[in-house]
Amino acid sequence: MSTAVSIPVAKAVRQYDDGRTVTQLADEYGCSRSYMHKQLVAGGAKMRPRSSGNRQRSDGLRHCWKCKKDLPLDQFGKNKAEIGGLTRTCKPCAGKQQRKQRLKQKFGIDEKQYDSMLQEQGGVCAICGTAEYNSKNHRLAVDHDHATGAIRGLLCSMCNTSLGGFRDSPELLKRAADYLNKEKS
Repeated sequence: MSTAVSIPVAKAVRQYDDGRTVTQLADEYGCSRSYMHKQLVAGGAKMRPRSSGNRQRSDGLRHCWKCKKDLPLDQFGKNKAEIGGLTRTCKPCAGKQQRKQRLKQKFGIDEKQYDSMLQEQGGVCAICGTAEYNSKNHRLAVDHDHATGAIRGLLCSMCNTSLGGFRDSPELLKRAADYLNKEKS
């Protein structure tokens, strides 16, 4: 980055006073952080102490540390320990991270293995054929044998819940199917 960049100092000071960070301004104006800092001090900005938190801004936006986007405040979860009382990452980024952790901790697989299973099933539930994302935008659940922990496949939430309701018992499922068929005759 070049330090011989012409910066509208008064504008940069206003942006800094509105909550933008030195790093954000340096990136925007194409200069180093130290050069931006010097320009802001020369322009009369009251420099804030450095913080590990994410400051509240007057424009109603917050910067996500994961996707690096400035997003509306309602896109962030609550966290009293953070500056501004909101999480550092937006809800979509946090959800992706939680999903990765849950797949690894609960089933011992990663996103790549999940995607491979999904591709083998043609992108649909192994029982009813519902597409990966249903009307509620839910992904297919990882179905596993509760006794052994072995993964059987990917199911929509309805099929997964139904199997659980029958306690994963083939005998109970057969009796339920016989019951349904008896009612038809």
